[in-house]
Amino acid sequence: NPDLSKQIGLKVQQGAYIDTKTGSVVKGSPASKAGLQPGDVITEINDTKISDTKSLTSVVSAYKVGDTVNLTVVRDGKTQTIKLKLGEAPAS
Repeated sequence: NPDLSKQIGLKVQQGAYIDTKTGSVVKGSPASKAGLQPGDVITEINDTKISDTKSLTSVVSAYKVGDTVNLTVVRDGKTQTIKLKLGEAPAS
């Protein structure tokens, strides 16, 4: 949201932020294998915008394990597309 993006210095105001403090990209997970990094902001999945009304979880729930999706990600102020094959998160 706009308040959080201002607080942590992001240039985008909507999306799913991968927190740098919690290290929320689990090693061996689909996100890790796709190259997602702490500090990234996922703004879209297959052209569906992540927003206050459409959370990352709700958008991902429309797909199943094994599906490949295109993520629009903002990293260091630059937008890029990352292809990710959905899978189950590894056990912790």
